[in-house]
Amino acid sequence: MLDNELKLNRRHDLNERTLEGETLILDRTNGQIHHLNSTATYVWRYCEGLSTSEIAKRLVETFQIDPASAERDARALLEEMKIMNLLGNCSND
Repeated sequence: MLDNELKLNRRHDLNERTLEGETLILDRTNGQIHHLNSTATYVWRYCEGLSTSEIAKRLVETFQIDPASAERDARALLEEMKIMNLLGNCSND
């Protein structure tokens, strides 16, 4: 499980293209293509030095959802991105 204050970063060796609010990510290293829906794309954009908690706060502000749901959903999505090897170079700085 991810630490809510852990700063997250996207892997910089991925190729991505966003079309109509959804993102396709080409991971040449692992020979995979990932498709992110609009919500996942929104979270993906903030995986540059923000923590899970900070991303959840942005979800609350943008989508007017309750903080507990935002925290739960952000954590689940970020954990899935971590499993898919889309996130790297995590630090607590």
